[in-house]
Amino acid sequence: MHFVRDEYAHIAPLYDPFLEPFLRPARRAVCRLIKALRLRRMIDIGCGTGTQALMLTTKGVFVSGVDMSRSMLASARSKSPPEIPYLLANARLLPFKSAVFDGALLSLALHERTPDERSRMLHEAFRVLRPGGILLVLDYARLETPISRLAGSFLHIAEYMAGRRHYRNWLQFMENGGLTGLLSDHSLVPLFTKRHLMGLLQLAAAPVPRDCGSSVAHDLGQELPSHGLPGSHHDP
Repeated sequence: MHFVRDEYAHIAPLYDPFLEPFLRPARRAVCRLIKALRLRRMIDIGCGTGTQALMLTTKGVFVSGVDMSRSMLASARSKSPPEIPYLLANARLLPFKSAVFDGALLSLALHERTPDERSRMLHEAFRVLRPGGILLVLDYARLETPISRLAGSFLHIAEYMAGRRHYRNWLQFMENGGLTGLLSDHSLVPLFTKRHLMGLLQLAAAPVPRDCGSSVAHDLGQELPSHGLPGSHHDP
């Protein structure tokens, strides 16, 4: 499997000490929501340094982490027990059979992608979810309050520093209404939604749409065999 240059090699060592303290309350909220929804088998798509996967594992949830960054995965593996499987994979071509997870989580993974890439990531998440499965998304919210708009002004700096392509995609994501706009564009009706970090972040949970699911795999030609983990395919 071919992978492009690791765009996050310079960010990986800084992510936990500088960003995770701000994300911790939202991470805890994700854990509470997954527990309330009784989701036992999760895939963390774009798992980054593995903090969320590790938190969920301590709560008794089986989690598979997937990320395109070798640097992020190296950080995740260094702080996680060996029973947490981390796979190097593209979120638009997940190395799992269809319908193997109760829940799929995308944390801060969509805003940096193009609209087409976001759609394919969501379709892949739907594909690997079982019937009745739940998609959870944590990403930037529409900035509706004075304090969120003030805090959002600093986001421009952070997102710009992440690179021109990243910044351009983030701008489009925000101009389209943030996570609320994304859910609407894909006809996703959330069962739950809550804002965090002064209204900058939004956590939402939505069921798999009836017209999605495993049939998407055949439409995109993305059905993969199983090796190693149940329902998974390891990158050699």
